[in-house]
Formats: sequence, C-alpha cells, structure tokens
Amino acid sequence: MFKKLFATVLTLTLVFGLSVVAMAQAQQVVGIQVSPINQIAVSGNPAQLVVSTAVAGQQPDPVIDNSTTYAITTNDNRPDGTGGATTQKITAVLSAPLPPNTALLINLVAPIDVGLTAISAGNVPLAVVAADVVTLIDRSADPAKGITYTFSASVAAGVVGAVNATVTLTIASD
Repeated sequence: MFKKLFATVLTLTLVFGLSVVAMAQAQQVVGIQVSPINQIAVSGNPAQLVVSTAVAGQQPDPVIDNSTTYAITTNDNRPDGTGGATTQKITAVLSAPLPPNTALLINLVAPIDVGLTAISAGNVPLAVVAADVVTLIDRSADPAKGITYTFSASVAAGVVGAVNATVTLTIASD
C-alpha cells in the first residue's frame, strides 16, 4: 500500500512538477551596444628641459627627456565605407609657438594594437599645427608607452628664459 501511494505521489510530482517548471518562465530582451571609445592620458609632466652645454665651435647640445608615458584605449574600428575599417592616429600640437631658433621634438612609442599595425612617426617637430605622431592604430588598450622629448636651441636663440610649452595629444580617425 505504502509503495503504491509513494509511486503515485512520485508520478504526480514528476508530471505536475515538470509542468509547473516548464510553465514558470519569463523572458527579457536585453539590448547591448559597444560605443566608440577613444581615450588617451599622460603620466605627468617631464622636468624642465634646459639647454646648457656645448662643445666649443658647435651648436648647443640638445636635451632629451624620456621620463613620461602615455596610456591609450581605443576600440574604434567602424567601417570606412570601402569594406575596410578605420584606424586611429595620435596627433600632437603646441598651444603657442616656441621662441625663435628653438625646436621641441616628440617621439611616441607605438602602442600594441589588435592588428599589430600601429606605426610611430619617430621624432616629430612640434608646432601650432597638429602633426601625426602615431598612425594606423587598430584597437588598443596599452597602459604605458614611452614619450621622448628632445629640446634644442641654436646659438641664434640667445638666452631664453623659462617658458612652458603645452603639448596636446589627441586621438583622431586616421
């Protein structure tokens, strides 16, 4: 008797239990999207670059600083309309002209990117017109790539007091 009752309860539980589980459902539609992300940051400011030495008979020695880095995150590879995808670049620009007969160069190490295509332009003279310093960046999240500044002045510059040069780095479509 007990076995027959247990078998009946078990059968009813399985039949109705599974039916209840199958009927107790809810659905949601979850919209997802990834927007273009283009972020760049620098680790800080380099020390003041001071031209102060020269070999007799030659122009003053340039000063080099490689104490800072930049971080980049870009996922922006939207279709370019030709069947390919866009890449990004980093440009650099000065906020104001340098004193006459001086030059400030910037060199950014290319970030590691998905396509392994990023290319550094090497030593690029900075000016008030933006210049490409890294091109062909194909999606990257690189936390610390080197920045090198080289400052030079010819004897024609004379003595130049301390001046701050603001350099702006920008990510833009290549």
